[in-house]
Amino acid sequence: MDDNRTLSGTCAFRLMPTDELADAPSTATLNRIGAQGFTLA
Repeated sequence: MDDNRTLSGTCAFRLMPTDELADAPSTATLNRIGAQGFTLA
């Protein structure tokens, strides 16, 4: 990875198997740390 990246998409989940599927927009940011590390925010 050459730089920091922000990804976006949709996250969907159910708390219980009988619950309706809830979906919403979501984002994640990967921040480079050194040669082999990164943080996920």
